Amino acid sequence: MTEAYSNALQPIIDEFKTLSPETTNALIFKNNGQTIANTKATTEDQTKKLILNFGSIAQQAETIGGIESLTIQAADSQLNITAMNNFYLATVSSRAANQEIVKSLTHVVVPTVVRLIDQFSPQVSENQPPHVNELEEKQNQETETVLPIEEKPTIQSIPEIQAPFEPLPPKTPINQFMVEKIGGLLVPADTVRIDGEVIAKWSDLYDGKQITMVNIEALDGKRTTCKFKAIKEAKCNAKGIIQIPEKILQTLQTEKGKLVMVKPVIE
Repeated sequence: MTEAYSNALQPIIDEFKTLSPETTNALIFKNNGQTIANTKATTEDQTKKLILNFGSIAQQAETIGGIESLTIQAADSQLNITAMNNFYLATVSSRAANQEIVKSLTHVVVPTVVRLIDQFSPQVSENQPPHVNELEEKQNQETETVLPIEEKPTIQSIPEIQAPFEPLPPKTPINQFMVEKIGGLLVPADTVRIDGEVIAKWSDLYDGKQITMVNIEALDGKRTTCKFKAIKEAKCNAKGIIQIPEKILQTLQTEKGKLVMVKPVIE
């Protein structure tokens, strides 16, 4: 089974640099530390050090139910780790990387391939092929079974083919915004304002489904859920900006110029 995962995932890892040039390293490893696929730029020492350090973090995180995703940001680069059943996908990229492409690769493409392999791979242990004699016996039984000429063949209806799996729902998008404080008598204290193009993309992703709330998370982990509107000013400097009133800033314990992660609430 490990070879099946490596054969399917290595070509995808090899294409990371083409699809996201700012991604310098990518690595898929099992929860026991075994490497499944990695980019050529990733050295053995780097791999061992990453797995060792992550193992320490994952062990500490067991008390809160484990790690689903982890992002560590430096001044110019960032490390993203995504959990996929018994596997972890780690990528190192510059902070200038297109986050939509990075999230599509790490949260959609690779996890989908892993799930497909899990569903369609035969459930047999490695190095335990069917016995040759059993195969020959089965083939002989099939070739020796002949219907009598006098009897009419029985016509049976062909059962309807069932889909092997339900279509996967779209992954909830996560957008990173820089905080801008907003205030005034006519500004609701429980509503933030977001770039209208981002809101339109959310609507297209969920086939026009009405979305009224968002989850906001500061880099230190503080979170809140609130209503949102589109930023009224149609100007270039509104891109990548979230306008937050004072009450919500206090809840998140953040301020102007800081970064927050925002995703829509899908009911």
